Amino acid sequence: MKKILYLVLLLTVFTEAISQTAVDFNNYVPIKCSGEIPEDFKTELSNLVNQAKNKQTNSRIDKKREVEFAELSNYQLNNILYSGKVLYGDRMTTYVNKVADIVLKNEPELRSKLRFYVLKNTDLNAYSTQRGIIFVSVGLLAQIESEAQLAFILCHEIIHYKNNHNLETYKHNQDLTKNESMVNRLGNMMNYSKDNELEADKEGLKMFLTTPYGTNELNNLFDVLLYSYLPFDEITFDSTYFNSLPAYSMPGKYFLKTGSDITAEEDIDDSLSTHPNIKKRRLGIQKLLETKNHPDGASFINSKDEFTTVQRMARCELAVIHLQEAETEDAFYAAFLLEKLYGKTLFGDKIMSGALYTMCKQKNHNEEGVKHSKTSKRGNNDIELSDEYWKNIEGQSQAIYHFSYKVPAKELNILAAKKMYENYLLYKDDFFGTRFHSLVYELVNTHELSLDNFKKEYVPEDTAKVKVEEVKPEDESKLSKVSKIKKKKAVQTEKQDYSKDNYYKYAFIGYYNDSMFKESFEYYAEEKTSREKKEESEDYQKYSEAKEKVIARHGQALDIQKFVMINPYYAKYLMQSSYYNYSFFNYKVKDPALSPLEEEAIEQSLVSYINDYSTKLGMDVDVIGSTQQKDINTDMFNDYQQLMSWFSERISIGTMGAYTYNDQYMSQYANQYGYIGFCYVSNINKSLEVVFVLFDIKNGGSKFLYEKEVKKGKPTGVFSKMMLYDILHQISQKPTKINKLKKKYKIDE
Repeated sequence: MKKILYLVLLLTVFTEAISQTAVDFNNYVPIKCSGEIPEDFKTELSNLVNQAKNKQTNSRIDKKREVEFAELSNYQLNNILYSGKVLYGDRMTTYVNKVADIVLKNEPELRSKLRFYVLKNTDLNAYSTQRGIIFVSVGLLAQIESEAQLAFILCHEIIHYKNNHNLETYKHNQDLTKNESMVNRLGNMMNYSKDNELEADKEGLKMFLTTPYGTNELNNLFDVLLYSYLPFDEITFDSTYFNSLPAYSMPGKYFLKTGSDITAEEDIDDSLSTHPNIKKRRLGIQKLLETKNHPDGASFINSKDEFTTVQRMARCELAVIHLQEAETEDAFYAAFLLEKLYGKTLFGDKIMSGALYTMCKQKNHNEEGVKHSKTSKRGNNDIELSDEYWKNIEGQSQAIYHFSYKVPAKELNILAAKKMYENYLLYKDDFFGTRFHSLVYELVNTHELSLDNFKKEYVPEDTAKVKVEEVKPEDESKLSKVSKIKKKKAVQTEKQDYSKDNYYKYAFIGYYNDSMFKESFEYYAEEKTSREKKEESEDYQKYSEAKEKVIARHGQALDIQKFVMINPYYAKYLMQSSYYNYSFFNYKVKDPALSPLEEEAIEQSLVSYINDYSTKLGMDVDVIGSTQQKDINTDMFNDYQQLMSWFSERISIGTMGAYTYNDQYMSQYANQYGYIGFCYVSNINKSLEVVFVLFDIKNGGSKFLYEKEVKKGKPTGVFSKMMLYDILHQISQKPTKINKLKKKYKIDE
């Protein structure tokens, strides 16, 4: 009986452990931080600089440089910590720390100095800092093939910290004589950096060989690094993926038969790179392994299942990041890979549908429906995408870029609406429903389509031929001229309707009796007619003209008394001129005379002005971000990260009135704050510019945009204060004058 009771208890504990650690990949939700917030996120820059000042050094010169470096590096590090992209206490970060525990099992003192966090970044990379913080990117966790590979990367980064590479690089670059040419100085910097990388490989391998991990994974690791600019897998995209046969079949001209060649070379010229090329690094490791090797070690110390779970989570995060950064083709292909590797999920369909949705919005609202010049992140490089940008993409994902470029805006809009509605019927999730309505709005207003433009049922092409042959030649002579012309046009139209170029007319077969589908088209058609009629009326035109004059004189009057605001940002620039290719061009650079501490102090002053003025105006403005450092906790930090993610995605997508992927997680913030604002203050030489934007969290729309520049002004001076007060006043004041105009011209809006 006791044995049975023990087994039941053991089974219960085991079952609870599984339920606590299981990841819902079907409805995957972007990961959040967990547990107590680390001190790294709470330590202010001034304290870190004071620590450097109090540290004993060999000379005044070393002291000066170390304090300067502490100020600069910690300022940059704090910006990363509050970028909205850093994770702690989550499952991925916990796994990285478990591997670090194994690597540093014999060096407990060194382990106590290091903290490992996961960075939501698509590049395959890891970063070591002088402060003992090591970042591992989501892109790295998505692409590596084993725990042993992660262990070697951690060893490499630990050596960077252990050997003070960051600080020594700063000192080395400061020592370079300014009498040297820029080319020589740059070459010297690059060579010094490459030497550090090779040192980190060499000594990192020594550390790695003290662990239980096997060296047989290392050669493949360099292959992973070589191809890291490609997605996490290479699977051919099926040109029939979007088809609903027999009626809806997209033309083959939109799809590539094969992906482009992969041109990665391991022996590339690395003279202007901070890292040695892959061949040099691979050969360096192979040479060291000739004297000491450990090929029979483990690929996994923790369970392989844990690794594959973390890897899949990282791949899901990767898809989300691509979508949030408006890298729609990469987002779609990542979700396509997830489906092929792990099966169809609600999450995957949200990413793919969301990617098509944003692609559609971009095409609809760019001139003539053609995607404007943009960049795509591939590895550590930004590839400029313009004209036939898909040609710059390598591998199987090129097919998605080609499709995105070739498919006309109208057909893409129809496809996006079709997929969104199909997914709504499958999952009954409002994510798809709201975006379907948004896409119908586009079909009606941008492409001027209605239900009449689509077929209710599919009739095989043969039927059209039978109809054409039903009228015999002798009977045709009995028809009038007008009847003959109408008959000929009807036949031509019918043939055209069944042609491949009009395949999209069959997109919505089977949905005509669905109330939601039908009512959406009817609603936006009626709304368009009503809106156009109102805007054409004489009273409305008079009202619009009078309203513009009131706003020009008195500013906006939004009657918004509460919103949340991301910590204001300040920067100081100097304008520079350069001569290149027989012409001069101007560009701006950050003013080196302004120290990070001074910049931070200015931002804190801006926060105090905003707090003071909002209180005087009776407003409730909650400023969040790095100014909360001392009092922040994990719940506050997660809220901040979510708001930052939403805001960044909103800016990335643009102002075309599209839903963001993050909208599905924003209802509590919409209810709590209503609106979110961001303020950017800058000096360019002596001029002062203030930019402020306010978004409606509920619908994502831009509610208020303020841009003003004065020829001379300080960020903490009178003009800056006047503009900040003006911003808050326009947001909060009641629209009394506008309401009088509405009443006068009988306008309802």
